[in-house]
Amino acid sequence: MSADYSIDFPVTLHRTLDQLDPRPGLAFMAALCERLLPNHLLYVELTGDGDAKGLRAVMDLIWEALAVRDARIDFERQGRRNWSPVSRPPRMTASGTVRHWK
Repeated sequence: MSADYSIDFPVTLHRTLDQLDPRPGLAFMAALCERLLPNHLLYVELTGDGDAKGLRAVMDLIWEALAVRDARIDFERQGRRNWSPVSRPPRMTASGTVRHWK
């Protein structure tokens, strides 16, 4: 017995998410980011590229904004304070080796 996965699943998901109120939608997106965070931390550990502490700080601010309904957080200012500039990602050559930009 095979599962019948609809080809239009991304469209259906997008429509469903569009129907959410802003706060539950933001909570859903934050939860997805939290799920991806361990992958990013591993990437930072392996490559030395990226900013794990800055991303964690921004995620904490997002959760705080969701937990405290009247929280006034200037994300642009906090982002500049907590987030270091990210260098260009490594690129893969035709032979499959990874090269970092100079």
